[in-house]
Amino acid sequence: MKKIVFGLQLDNKVPPVGMGDVGIEYFLGPQQLTILLEKRCGIKQPEENQETLRTEIYRQHLKHYLSAAPDAFFAKSFSADPFATSQSILALRDELLLSGWDGLSNNQTPVRLLTLSNL
Repeated sequence: MKKIVFGLQLDNKVPPVGMGDVGIEYFLGPQQLTILLEKRCGIKQPEENQETLRTEIYRQHLKHYLSAAPDAFFAKSFSADPFATSQSILALRDELLLSGWDGLSNNQTPVRLLTLSNL
């Protein structure tokens, strides 16, 4: 049986002198304990830059959309700051989807929602 010593301040610290002789295998803080449990349970640690990659992919998608529809409501913002505009529109889209928006449009759909549904 492996023995673990857990402490809030033990991440990236050297074990106390003499504690290694008692059969304790791990001295872990919160971050190291989480990593150990993820490894033992087979849970992959999420990518740290996942949100950045998602925004970049959406930026490319918006750029492609603007080539077909240069008069879209976000065109001027996109030309000034493509990444921040992509973040904002992606956040709007996520919020709409979380609120139950189905992405469908009809002839009474407002222009901005119509644009988002076409994206």
